Amino acid sequence: MSFAELLAHRGADVVVADGGSTDGSLTPEIMAAADASALLVKTGPGKLSAQMRMGLAWCMERAYEGCVIIDGNGKDGVEAVAAMVAFNRPNAKTHSGVWRDLWVRRRRTEVDVQIAPIATIGAKHGLPCPAVRALVAMTHECEAGTRPMSDANLTELLP
Repeated sequence: MSFAELLAHRGADVVVADGGSTDGSLTPEIMAAADASALLVKTGPGKLSAQMRMGLAWCMERAYEGCVIIDGNGKDGVEAVAAMVAFNRPNAKTHSGVWRDLWVRRRRTEVDVQIAPIATIGAKHGLPCPAVRALVAMTHECEAGTRPMSDANLTELLP
C-alpha cells in the first residue's frame, strides 16, 4: 500500500509536519489525496525531532487520542496503520496516557500494572525504589481526587 492509498482509506485525520521537504512528498496531488487536517511548517531551528515535537504538540493541544508518526516519502511501511486505526476505534479505553486518563477522562490509570511492578522487581533485587513507590501512591491520590494537578507533585518526588 502506498502512502497515497493509505491516506485515501485512512479513517483518521492527517496532520503534516513539514521540516522543509525537498523530496516531492508535498506535491499538490499528494496533499489533495491526503485531505490533511493541517499543514504545519517548521520555520525555526532544529531537525527531525523539532518537527516531530511540533506535530505532537499540535495533536496534544487538540486532545487527539492517538498519533502515528510516519515519513511521507514512501519509505516507511504503512500497511498496518489502517488496521491499527480500525482495531483501536471501537475500543472503550484507548491507550491515552496517564495525564489524559487523570485530567481529561477522569478515570483510573494503569499505574498498578505498568509502574508498580518496577518497585516489586526492584525489591526482589534488594532495591527499595522509594521514588517509584511514591509515584504510584501519588497517582492513586490523583485518581481519588485528593491530590491536585501541580508541578509540586514532581518536585515532591525529587530528592
